[in-house]
Amino acid sequence: MISRIHPIPSLAAALSQRSLVDAIVDCASGVTLTYEQLADAVDLLAGRLIASGFTADCAVVLSCRTSLAATICMLAAWQAGMVPVPLAELPTVAERDRIFAQCQTGVILCDDILAAGAAVAPTACDELTVIDGSLRIAILQYDKPSPANPTVRDKLALIVYTSGTTGQAKGVMLGAGAMAFATGSMAQVVEAQPEERALVPLSSSHLYGIVANCYLLATGATIYSVDPYASGEHLIHHISDHKLSAVLFQPQHVKRVVDTVAHSACSTVRYVACGSGGVSMAEARRLAQFFPAARQFFYYALSEAPRAVYVADAYRSSATEIPLGRPAAGMRLQLDRVTSAKGNRIGEIVIGGPAVAIGYIGDAAMTDEKFHDDNFYTGDLGEEIDGEIFYRGRASDVIEWNGIRISAWATELRLVEELGKRTAVVGLGPGATAGERSLRAIVEGSLTPAERDMAEAIMAPLASQLGFPLQIEAVPSFPRNATGKVLRRQALSRQGD
Repeated sequence: MISRIHPIPSLAAALSQRSLVDAIVDCASGVTLTYEQLADAVDLLAGRLIASGFTADCAVVLSCRTSLAATICMLAAWQAGMVPVPLAELPTVAERDRIFAQCQTGVILCDDILAAGAAVAPTACDELTVIDGSLRIAILQYDKPSPANPTVRDKLALIVYTSGTTGQAKGVMLGAGAMAFATGSMAQVVEAQPEERALVPLSSSHLYGIVANCYLLATGATIYSVDPYASGEHLIHHISDHKLSAVLFQPQHVKRVVDTVAHSACSTVRYVACGSGGVSMAEARRLAQFFPAARQFFYYALSEAPRAVYVADAYRSSATEIPLGRPAAGMRLQLDRVTSAKGNRIGEIVIGGPAVAIGYIGDAAMTDEKFHDDNFYTGDLGEEIDGEIFYRGRASDVIEWNGIRISAWATELRLVEELGKRTAVVGLGPGATAGERSLRAIVEGSLTPAERDMAEAIMAPLASQLGFPLQIEAVPSFPRNATGKVLRRQALSRQGD
C-alpha cells in the first residue's frame, strides 16, 4: 500500500488487510467492492496523484456523483497525504476561484461525467479507470497547488464546506485528531461490530456521511450506499431485502420512513443513528415501533464538532422533545452567557474537546469569534431543564425589535404540537404590501379554518407585543438544503400572499 501519514490509523489498517469481505455495495448500480478491491482502487489513484507531483498537505477538491467514487477519491487523497475538500457538485467558476484561493488548491477529482461538465477547461487532465473498467476518475488540474498548511493546533486532514443556510458557505478545517476522535467515538457509542451491514443514504460531501463511511470501513462493516433522496419505500425495501443490521439516517429519512410504515416491523436492525435536528419525539417513538430491536442514537449534528454530543434511546423517556443528550467521552458540553427563565438556564451552547475543528479556512475573524482553544461557540441557544439541555434555535433567529428580544422556538414548537403539523417557522418577513413588515407564522402542510383560528390565537400575543400585523400561512413544503435543514430565511423572505 502506498501511504503517507493517514489521518485515521484504524481505517488505514482496515484497508491494508485487503479482506475479501464486501466493503461497499452501490445499490443503484449494483457494483460491489470487497475491501481488497477498494484498497486496490485507492492504491491506484493515490499512486497516480503522487506520480503527478502533488505534494503532501496540498488540498484537492472532490466532486463525485456517487458515494462509491467519492469514497475512493477521499481515501486516495488521504493515502497520498493530501487534504480532501468534498463538494456536492462541481463549483461555478466564481465559487471555484473562491475555494481554490482559500484552500490553496488547483485540482479537482471527479468522475468522467462531471468532468465533461466542467465550467472552464483545466490546464491539465488525467484519467484512470478502476474497478474492472466500471468507474473512471478524472484529475482536473487548473493551477499548481500549494500546501494548505495554516498554523494550527492539529494536522489539517479535511476541509468541509457548510451548507451556507445563513450566508456564504464556510470551509471548516478539521484536524487529523478530530477526524480520528469522531470516527472512533461513533464506533464506540454504537458498539460497532465487524461485518455489520449498514444502510447509508448519506451524501459523501457532508461530514456525517464522511464520518459514517470512515467508522464503518474501519470496523470491517459492509456499506449499502443508497441515494440520499430515496423514498421511504425504497429505504425500507433495502433494509428488509438485505437484512441490514444498522441504519444511518438524516432527519428527512426518519420522516420518510415513519410516513411509509403502517403496522409492519423490521427486527434485523440493531441500531439507528441520526442527526436530531427536526426529529420529533413522536417520530422517534414511531421509529422504535418499526425497529423494535434497535437502539436509537440521535446526534447534535455540527460540522465544527462532528459526532460530539448524542442522546441514546430518547423515545423511552416521558419527555415531549428530544434533548441534546450528553457529550461523547472526552468532550464537554455547556451553556455560556446564561440567563434564567421560569427557573431554567438558557444560553449559547458551547462544545469543547478533541472533536472540535481547527477553525474556518480563509476567515481568521470568524475563527477568532467562534473558536477559543478547543471550544466552539455554536451560536445555538440551549435551555437546561432538569439537567438536560434542549435546543432552542439559533441566536441569529431571535426576533429583535425596539429593544424586545424573543426566541420564536417555543412558539414554533407549540404550533407544531397543537396543530399536529410537521414543521413551523416563525419570524419577521415582508408584509402584504411593498415596504411593509409582518410577523409570519408558516406551517408545512395545509390549514383548515379551525386550525387557522388556532394558529392566530397562539400567535396573537407575540404579534401584539411586537406591534406587527400577523400573517398565518401554509406551504406544501419548506425549502431545504441537502441534509434536510429548513432554509428559514428563504421561507420567511418570500413575499406574502
